[in-house]
Formats: sequence, C-alpha cells, structure tokens
Amino acid sequence: MTIDEYVDYYFKGNKSAFARHMEVNPQQVTKWVNDGWVVDNHTLYSPRRSVPELTVPENVNGGGSAGN
Repeated sequence: MTIDEYVDYYFKGNKSAFARHMEVNPQQVTKWVNDGWVVDNHTLYSPRRSVPELTVPENVNGGGSAGN
C-alpha cells in the first residue's frame, strides 16, 4: 500500500504522527511519498527500478518437464 494509505489507516491521516512514530521529521515522510515508497507488511520499501514486462519469444515452448 502507499504511504498515504498506510497513514490514513493506521494514523487517521496524520503524517506528523507517522513521522514521530518513524523518528523522522515530517519533511522526510513527504519525500518518501513523493518518491513513491510503499509499505508492505509494516515494512517501508523504496522503488529501485521497474521490472520490464516479460515477453516469451515465439520459439520458446513451455510446459514440458525436465528429463523428457
């Protein structure tokens, strides 16, 4: 979930309370929001890079098992 969603749910939308909880200043929370950080299982993650869409070349067949 986004930081905004997390703050809305757990801190009633109060970003200053979230900043105090995280022991950072409110400007840091704003930076995290602007940079697209997310929270998953109460852990804060920063985006590093997008994973390109996976495409399978036409000459690759899947579904077989090894050893056949």
